[in-house]
Amino acid sequence: MSSFLFANLLYLTFHLDNFGDDAAAWVPAARDLVKKLPDANRLVLVKLLNLLGMIVGMSEVNKMTASNISIVFGPNLIRSATVDPMEAMEDAPRVNRCVCHMVEHFKSFQDCV
Repeated sequence: MSSFLFANLLYLTFHLDNFGDDAAAWVPAARDLVKKLPDANRLVLVKLLNLLGMIVGMSEVNKMTASNISIVFGPNLIRSATVDPMEAMEDAPRVNRCVCHMVEHFKSFQDCV
């Protein structure tokens, strides 16, 4: 398994710029990309999304909303090996939004294993 879940090759295609906040369009595209991940990466991602979804389900108690979770986990889940720090800072909002949507729709990825 690579050091991050999304291979460099999927990094650019996984940004939500093409879909915005349209979950009806975004979820199927994201599922297709998740299915292209190596088996180990895909399994870890689906299990992690399930855990994060459960944590978000208790956000009234723990204050960890999908947005907060994405700030913590986003940079470690989706990144390029060649990105410089300034580029990573510029990409952070898109990466966090992508992870936020994945956590919000975690049940849509359960059968990707």
